Amino acid sequence: MGPAHRPDVLVAGGGAAGVAAAVGAARAGARVVLLERQGFLGGMATAALVGTVCGLYVRSATRPGTWAVGGFARELAERLAASSDTVPVRWREGLQFLPYAPLAFRRLCDEVLLEAGVETWLHATVLGVARDGRRIAQVRACGWDREVVFEPGAVVDTTGTAWVSACAGAPLREEGPHQAPAWVFAVAGLPPVDPLSLKLGLGVGVRRGIESGRLPDALRAVSVVPGSHLEGRCYLKLGLVGTLAGEPLAVAEREREARALAGMLVEHLRTEVEGFQHVAVTDMAAQVGVRTGRRPVGRATLREEDVLQARRAADEVAAGAWPIEHWGDAPEPVLRHLPEGRTYGIGAGTLEAADVDGLFVAGRMLSADDGAVGSARVIGTCLATGYAAGTLAEAAASGRDRPGVLAALKRLQVVHAE
Repeated sequence: MGPAHRPDVLVAGGGAAGVAAAVGAARAGARVVLLERQGFLGGMATAALVGTVCGLYVRSATRPGTWAVGGFARELAERLAASSDTVPVRWREGLQFLPYAPLAFRRLCDEVLLEAGVETWLHATVLGVARDGRRIAQVRACGWDREVVFEPGAVVDTTGTAWVSACAGAPLREEGPHQAPAWVFAVAGLPPVDPLSLKLGLGVGVRRGIESGRLPDALRAVSVVPGSHLEGRCYLKLGLVGTLAGEPLAVAEREREARALAGMLVEHLRTEVEGFQHVAVTDMAAQVGVRTGRRPVGRATLREEDVLQARRAADEVAAGAWPIEHWGDAPEPVLRHLPEGRTYGIGAGTLEAADVDGLFVAGRMLSADDGAVGSARVIGTCLATGYAAGTLAEAAASGRDRPGVLAALKRLQVVHAE
């Protein structure tokens, strides 16, 4: 195996939260190693072709473009907009989001980690964790084709599955029924119509196919990803009816199902729906879009009422602005809004594992109840909580003054506190 690697901070998981955590720790002065099991970065933002960054802007029907986040989250969003050649889109009820090109997101993740001096290990999977009392002493990983040992000063778990936390014996919050996952795929050869006409034409074609028995009812929850329609191309999102069972094979089974359904849909459009005879699939997600899952129990918990009442946190280091979003069997989610023009505070305690010292979490793994995570899991908020978790991890590894770190994070990231 060779000698152990001894980074100040080890980040496991290279999604939006993990990349932000690695940058946050590195900018604070840490030697950082990031492990990612895929051969590319971005997590759900790239592997699942999400296509929209939510949680960047304060909801407002009269003042569009008001940032809900500051610091690295805003910085990355502005660079992503430039590299994707996109602008914020106004959706409904005063909500806004930023469309992006998934390939641009991948490249930008590479760039920001290189700029920060982060040592990035792709094709790297955590195998196990050893503790010394309350602290993680060692993390074993498979780096491509061999075992590697790390002895970090602090760890940030942004795996999305709480895998490192589970290996470390941290108590986990096992969620109730998961939100319905999604499958995204790109198509080209669409008729030259505006986005609304495309949405209506797709909806009518699918409904008639289901009513005639040519399409399964599972395709009822297909929709156009907002902001993705451009020059005869768009992303389609297929909501997978039902939820993910808590079994290791469940995700793979849903992915096989989704690929088959996407093929059925495109063949039906080509042969049965006027104007769609040239449509073809040009890309498919590498992974089903899993929205929620188990999470470590933190020193504090973000709760549904904190979001809906736009409460501040005494130790807040990030802010959230997206409504509580629940995806079921319909093409659109059920949204429950916080007050217009407001954000809520996310405290440092929600990013720290309760029973394992030096273990931090972020993104959709922050310590939150089932309602609150439906808001905090969106990409914009993941960037903010990730950066905070990485900065806190560096402080824990180096022994920096905690009150000063909390104050600096709040000044940097919480730009709309009331």
